[in-house]
This record gives sequence, structure tokens and C-alpha cells, in this order.
Amino acid sequence: MPTLSSNVTLDLSEAVVILLSLLSLFSPTAAIGPIATVTAAASSAERRHIAFRVALLYFVIMAASLWVGHYVLKLLGIEPGALTATGGVALFISGLPLMSHGNKSEQAEHHIAATEGSDDWDSLAFVPLTFPLTIGGATVAFAVALSGRYSTLIDLLIMTGISALVAVSVWLTVMLAGGVQSKLKPVSMDLLTRVSGIILVSLSMQFLVSGLTELFATTEFAKHFIHGS
Repeated sequence: MPTLSSNVTLDLSEAVVILLSLLSLFSPTAAIGPIATVTAAASSAERRHIAFRVALLYFVIMAASLWVGHYVLKLLGIEPGALTATGGVALFISGLPLMSHGNKSEQAEHHIAATEGSDDWDSLAFVPLTFPLTIGGATVAFAVALSGRYSTLIDLLIMTGISALVAVSVWLTVMLAGGVQSKLKPVSMDLLTRVSGIILVSLSMQFLVSGLTELFATTEFAKHFIHGS
């Protein structure tokens, strides 16, 4: 069974790329509008409670994906290159709609409509504020892919710390959603969101090419092909 631990060690530049990827996957400017819609009737105290709960849920889900995902993938014997390529696909799937449409309203529209008028803030904090506005399948898939590529204890601790930083961004976004939405012009929010999408799509190509290259170089077919045997 192949091991998940490749010779890749997380360095500063890669840590920055992961941080940018996770921030772009969340895309605060894309999430502000839907979040403000859901929390419009919340009081200041309720908003603080919601913001803390959503940020905590984000961090717990990310930490679980990073720490548990590694062992699941190791059990399945999946190659690190395949995981890296999968992470690239996840980034592309999430980034393309942001680059094209500039918001998250469409993907959460039916959730928002279904919860309209509700004041069950604990339930709303989970759906739709955590799923799908804050974290979705692409983010979880990316985290699991990262856990396979950077699987040492230090790497996992660093990525957990990065997730905590993004969780702070989630908390601030939920806390300030209404005020920021009223102050920023729609065109500015749309532009910033599209930039996030462009970053995600660009990074997706980098992860995809890197993963496919690594996968091709480590497969038995590639070894036989290269050595002509």
C-alpha cells in the first residue's frame, strides 16, 4: 500500500498559497450579501452568537478534514499526486462560478428562501450560513487533499493554524456583513469577488498540473515508459 507522506514539506510560500486558497474559497465579498440577508433581523447579541458559531463550525470541520482525512486516505492507499490534482479540481469548480457570476447568492438561494422569517439562529448558523455560504464540498475536498500532500505533524499543525486564521475572517464577515454591504458599492463587491475567483482558478491550474506531474512520475506505468522496459 503506497504511503501518503510524500517528500513535500510545507514552506512559507506554500503556506501563503493555502491561506489565499482558503480565503478565496470562502470569498468574504461573495458571502456578505447572502449572510446579511439571513441575519437581517438578528440583534447585536444574536449576531455575535451567530458569528462565533459559524466560525467555530468552520474551524471544527476544517480541522477534522485535515486530521482525519489523512488517515482515511492512507487506509485507501491513494497517491499524493492524485490528491493534489483533486484539490486543483476542487479549486476550479469553486472558483469558476465566482469568476463568472461574482456572488454566492445563486448557490444558497433556495436555502435562504426556505429559512426566510426564521429566528432559530442555531439552525441558521449551520444551514445556510455554514453550509453552503461559508464552507462547501470543494473546501472539504481541498482540505482532505492537503492532508495527503502535507501529512507531517508540523504541516498539519501549520494548516490547522491557517484554518484558524480563516475562521477569524469568517467571524468578522458574519459580524460586519450588514454594515459592510451598506458601505461597499455592489460593483466593488462584485469586482473583489471576481478577483477571488480568478485567484482560485489560477491556483487550481497550479495544483492540477503539479498533481498530475507527480502522479505520472510515481506510477509504475510511467517508470516502465521512461526506462523503456
